[in-house]
Amino acid sequence: MAYIALGITCNATMVLCYALRQLVHDRAYGRPIGSYWDRASREQHRRENPHMLRDTVSLTFATLVPFVLFLAVLFDIPWQQKP
Repeated sequence: MAYIALGITCNATMVLCYALRQLVHDRAYGRPIGSYWDRASREQHRRENPHMLRDTVSLTFATLVPFVLFLAVLFDIPWQQKP
């Protein structure tokens, strides 16, 4: 459990670092920071990424499958009978 928690923490930390770096970079060059709550920004994002939902679902399943398989094996081990 500690390794899983450590992996999730490391991943979240790296995502946060990249997001903050991009935010600082955009502000330094004077680019406006888009908001997803703005209707025009949402429409533009949908036009630029027409398969966003499909890609998100695919990525989610591809990411979760190893964890689900690990849990399936973990929970199956105590149920196996010794010969």
